[in-house]
Amino acid sequence: MKDSDGLDTGSRHKIIVGVDYGTTFSGVSWAESTKTRLEDINVINTWPGHRDSTWKVPSRIAYASENKNKIPTDQWGFQVSPNLMCYSWTKLLLDKSAQLTGYDDPSLKDLFGAGLMSLPKGKSAQCVIEDYFRELYIYLIHQLEKKMGPGVFNVTPMEIYLTMPAIWSDQAQLATRKAAEAAGFGSRPYDSIFMIKEPEAAALSAIKPHLGSDAIDPVQPGEGILICDCGGGTVDITTYIVLKSEPKLEFEELCVGIGGKCGSTYIDRNFNQWMQDTFGEEYTSVPMRLRGPGSRFMNSFESAKRNFGGPNDERGVEVGPIRMDIGPSVHYDDDELVVKLSKYDMQRLFDPVVKEVISLVKSQVKAAEKKNKRIDRLILVGGFGDSDYLNTKLGEWCKGKNIGSVTCPPDCQAAIVKGACLRGLEGLKPIITHSRAHYGWSWGKRFRSGIDPEANAYTDPLTGEKMCSGRMEWVIRKGKRLDENFKMKADIQSTFKLGQPLNENITMFSCSMDEPPEREDHHRVVKVGEISPAFSTSTFNDFQTRRSTSDGQTYHRFNYTIEVNFRSKGGILSFAATSDGRVIADATLGLLED
Repeated sequence: MKDSDGLDTGSRHKIIVGVDYGTTFSGVSWAESTKTRLEDINVINTWPGHRDSTWKVPSRIAYASENKNKIPTDQWGFQVSPNLMCYSWTKLLLDKSAQLTGYDDPSLKDLFGAGLMSLPKGKSAQCVIEDYFRELYIYLIHQLEKKMGPGVFNVTPMEIYLTMPAIWSDQAQLATRKAAEAAGFGSRPYDSIFMIKEPEAAALSAIKPHLGSDAIDPVQPGEGILICDCGGGTVDITTYIVLKSEPKLEFEELCVGIGGKCGSTYIDRNFNQWMQDTFGEEYTSVPMRLRGPGSRFMNSFESAKRNFGGPNDERGVEVGPIRMDIGPSVHYDDDELVVKLSKYDMQRLFDPVVKEVISLVKSQVKAAEKKNKRIDRLILVGGFGDSDYLNTKLGEWCKGKNIGSVTCPPDCQAAIVKGACLRGLEGLKPIITHSRAHYGWSWGKRFRSGIDPEANAYTDPLTGEKMCSGRMEWVIRKGKRLDENFKMKADIQSTFKLGQPLNENITMFSCSMDEPPEREDHHRVVKVGEISPAFSTSTFNDFQTRRSTSDGQTYHRFNYTIEVNFRSKGGILSFAATSDGRVIADATLGLLED
C-alpha cells in the first residue's frame, strides 16, 4: 500500500498498539515498530482520576445524563466514584450466545451496583463499549502526542491489536471490532485494526523471557506450556507445544482451550457475603460510596487479597477504614475502624475460587494426556495470577502431577496487553490452532420420507424434486486442527428467477456441543452471521438457464464456491466467493439483528 506521497506504508515506521479490554479492567500498550524487546513496550500506567501508577484502568463508565448535578460530563475508569450510577462488566453482554448463569448472583449486584451487566435505556452493549473505547482512544492519543509530539504522531501510521476471549462467538468478535472502529480506533489514514485472542497474547508475553540459550530457565522444543489467564471475571486456559525456540519461536495450540467464571471478583463476592453474615445491617447500611468498588475500604481489601497466602504466612489481615455502629469484637476494631480476618477466614474466601481454577487446569491436563502429551510448565498471567495464595495452591497441585514449574512473570497483569503489542512487532502466532466449535451451512437436501418434517418440505423449481430445508452440513468439526492457511470451502448452487436481483444471503452456523445436531433450528445451533455477495450474470463464465416444469418461469442457476478464512491477519473471519478459480466477490460477515 502506498500513501499520497508514494511511500510504502507496509514498511514505514509505525506505532504498534495493544488494547486489552477486560471484564473488570482494561490496559493499553504501545511501541515503535523498530523495537522487538519486551522491555521496549510501553504500558500506560497513569490514568485520569488515579494518583498511583497502575497497569490497568477499570472497565466502567458513568453517564452525565444519569448522574445529574453530580458530574458535568461522562466519567470513565478511575474517574467513576462509588456514589455514581455506572455500567460495568458490559463485556459479558457482548456475546449473546454465552451462558451468563453464575453472573446473575444478587450478591454481585449488591457489591458492584445496579449497573453491573446492565444497560442504559436506548443503548446496546456495543454502544456502551463504544463509548468506553472512545475515552480509551482519546487518552491514548493524548499520551502518544505527549511522548512523540503532535507533528510526528500525525504522520506515523498506527496498527492496533485488540484482544478478545478465545471462546467468544464470531458475532461478539465482530461487535468488538465495530465498537472500536466507531470509537476512533483505525480512523486515521493508514491506521488499521487487528484482533488477537487473549491466550495467544498471553503466551507471546509469557514465553518471550524464556527464549534464547542465555535465558533463565529457557524453553525447549517439545515442551508443553499451559497458559492460565486469571482475570477479574473469568479464567481462560490454553496449552501450547513449543516447536522451535531459536532463532524464532514456533509454537502450536495443543487442544481446544477452556474457560470458567472463577475470576478474582468472586473472592470479592465471598468477602461481601462474609461481611453481611458477620455484621448484618451494620454493614449493609453503610453507603455504597464507602464500601463499594473504588472505596478506600474495598481498595484496602484488594491489597490484602493480592498479598495474602505466601509460604509460611500465618497472619490474618486488616481491612479498612469502615465505620460501623458496633463495639469491639474479634472481627472489628472500633478504634482503628478496621475489619479483622484470620488466615482461616481468608482461606474460606479463596478456596472455592481456587478449587474452580484447579478444576479447569485438571481438565486441560487430561485433554493433553489424551493426545499423549504432557504439561511441562504452567504460567500464570492476569491480575489474579499474581495472587500468592493461588500460586501456592496451584504449585502444590502441579507438584503432585509432575508438572515441572509454576511461574508468574513480573507485571503479569500487563501480560496480555504486552503480548498484543508483541504480535504487531514480531508477527508471531500459533502455527496450528483448533476450532472451538463446529461450523457449517444449512442446505436444501433431498427429502427423506418418514424422517424429515413435512413443514420443511419444498419443491426444487427446476427439477421438480421434493426437498427439505434446514438440514445442517457441518464442514468443520469441533477440535479440528487449523493451520495458518486454512480455509473452509463450500460449493454452492443458487437459483434465481429471470430478472430477479442476484443478491445472495448465506447464513453460516456454529455449535459448541461435542456432537452437533442435524437441524439448524436446534436451540444450541448459533448463527455466526450472514454473508451477502452480490453478483451479475456477467460475473460467471458459465451458468444454466432453464424453464421450470412446475411454474413455467425461467430460472438462472449458478455454481460458485464460498471460501472462509479462519486464520486471516485481521483475526476475524473473512470471506470470498470464487468461480472457476477466480474471486468474483468479496463477502463480509454482517452483524445479526437482535
